[in-house]
Amino acid sequence: MTKARRAGDQQRLASDFGAILGMSLVQGVRIEKMPVPADGQARMSGTLQLLHKVDLQVRRTIATASSGDTNGFRAQLVTLAKVSAPMNHTFDAVGLQDCGSHQK
Repeated sequence: MTKARRAGDQQRLASDFGAILGMSLVQGVRIEKMPVPADGQARMSGTLQLLHKVDLQVRRTIATASSGDTNGFRAQLVTLAKVSAPMNHTFDAVGLQDCGSHQK
């Protein structure tokens, strides 16, 4: 993405960013589908609800970008940033640092 940004290649930048959003969505869905042991369900409930909310917003962001609505895409990104901001802390709080702050 850095090369595309420096070169002013908006097409490549959008493509790379879309790939990152897509990978994020795949990972989120994979985590949502993992069974949670009975003794951890209460603790994971809030985390999984937040993850689902973030995944829905990622889908909206991708759909808006795909429609070519630049202003709508920017608005969706702002919303995505607000919704996803607490994710690392939330994963860390339930002992999933590899999904949270340790993720690169």
